[in-house]
Amino acid sequence: MKPILFNTEMVQAILEGRKTVTRRLIKPQPEPFGKAFTYKNMICSVSGLVKQAKYQVGDVLYTKEMFGKDRHGEYHYRADYPEQDCEPYPIWHQSHHMPKEAARMFLKVTDVRVERLQDITAEQSIKEGIEHDDIETGLCEFCPVGEKQRGVKNYGNGPIFCVDSGGCEIAKGHFEDDCVDCFSDLWDSIIEKQDIDQLGWSANPWVWVYEFERVEKPEGEEK
Repeated sequence: MKPILFNTEMVQAILEGRKTVTRRLIKPQPEPFGKAFTYKNMICSVSGLVKQAKYQVGDVLYTKEMFGKDRHGEYHYRADYPEQDCEPYPIWHQSHHMPKEAARMFLKVTDVRVERLQDITAEQSIKEGIEHDDIETGLCEFCPVGEKQRGVKNYGNGPIFCVDSGGCEIAKGHFEDDCVDCFSDLWDSIIEKQDIDQLGWSANPWVWVYEFERVEKPEGEEK
């Protein structure tokens, strides 16, 4: 199995069933070449580029997350501890240091594709773990890195109510924009400051899009 890293917030989203897709930067970035791409000195189509992805459909990945180990040798996971309970025990270690034997969550890749970052939709933003109420009805509850509101949102021209079962088109549009905006903020928060101009949201880089589902640990897999 191959490892995949997630920060604590994204681990919590996966555990809660809110996150079923992840976007990862393509490195180095492919360059358009007619209807194809140049990538690592190769010329390849979109399907050919997908074949270069680190993870492929059917792969089972083990997640690496922030972890600790107690004096009895038991593993603990930062995502399981609320903020007020995280100190002073156990001592937390960054996810990239987590050994394979400590993995508790396994993901099976169900789809792989190549996209520009800004191609993401509201529905895909939600699958990335952005909290929401109900995108189908357009109810106005979302969490744009700030205060969560339900049923009403002020967009600068006074509050817009969205309480009927079908939702209202204006509120739906703002809802979708807010979902994508929330994801863009999330994306930029994990990009190193020195790379933000080349790899941040505004740069619209190419990304691998990995859809996944949680599975049990494969039988016969050694720790």
